Amino acid sequence: MRQILAVWMCFFVFSTQAAIPSDYSPVVVEAPFSLRERVFDLTPAIEMARKAEKPLFLYLGATDCPPCVEYKRFLSSHRSELKEAFSEFVVIDIRTWLRGPTMYLKAEDKRLTFNQFKTLMGDTSKTLVFPSFWMLSPEMKQLKQLPSGVKDYLNVNLHLDILKIPTQ
Repeated sequence: MRQILAVWMCFFVFSTQAAIPSDYSPVVVEAPFSLRERVFDLTPAIEMARKAEKPLFLYLGATDCPPCVEYKRFLSSHRSELKEAFSEFVVIDIRTWLRGPTMYLKAEDKRLTFNQFKTLMGDTSKTLVFPSFWMLSPEMKQLKQLPSGVKDYLNVNLHLDILKIPTQ
């Protein structure tokens, strides 16, 4: 009985994981296990964006975040309408959990706290909300301030509008 319960729980956890579906070709960034810190290395994705000459779409979701799971379901349900817009980006899927040790983001030679990272890229939002989204140039500068939370991302037309890359 315990084995059946363990298998069922593993299935439930992995089937409800908040993640960008593989159809969108995300670069998955996870922190190595540590009880002291969570360090997410964005360097390979930044290099990929520079080579492809594409902006980055960063998504920060938590496995134990119900709105993040809802966003994954939305993306899965609307891939035919959204996939082309996402193809204009290097999509980065930063996977974490709501509670835990201090979070750091590593970008090339810089290791930054979450607030330092937001300042570096020009994000003016006040607090960390799950899920969070950013549209950045390959130089890690914000192209436009994106709404946080999931409300504006669960409507296809609003999402397509959000994904429009501003002209410079």
